[in-house]
Amino acid sequence: MTVQFLNRVSELFLDVANKEAECRITSVAVTDWRNFCRDWVFDALERDTRRCFLVAVEDRSADTLLEIIQERILPGTTIISDLWRSYNTLIQLGYRHLTVNHYINFVVPVTFATTNHIECLWKHVKNRNKSENGTARNLLQSHLIEFMWHYEFKDEIFGKLLEQIRHLYPCV
Repeated sequence: MTVQFLNRVSELFLDVANKEAECRITSVAVTDWRNFCRDWVFDALERDTRRCFLVAVEDRSADTLLEIIQERILPGTTIISDLWRSYNTLIQLGYRHLTVNHYINFVVPVTFATTNHIECLWKHVKNRNKSENGTARNLLQSHLIEFMWHYEFKDEIFGKLLEQIRHLYPCV
């Protein structure tokens, strides 16, 4: 099996899984932007299940942010973020929105809102990138997909790979 085939299996599986409503983020989600490999990446992490998504984007506009959130996070979900202005419309879109002002504290005492979980996720992304001696810009989204797959199935990688190959390429 080639690396390209394995990446394609993980990409197809995550794409199929993300399109199913039960695989979209439905509880408390922590969101963030990162400048990674000179490209912007938007990410979210569901605190209860540790499911995540990372999406390389062309621009960091409010329209891009809201499109990704509406596509990947169900209304009614609590979203925890920093104070970036583009998040201000989340309440009108049906989300509960908690903010963290890092100039004041890292955990909001009243709501216990924190972005520490997403910071930890980024530590794992960066460490994996360093261990692979970086990522070519044209392979960034593929790298992020592979990371999400490994992050979700870290304890059962081989079994999940075989299960997903069987699901995506059934015997006739």
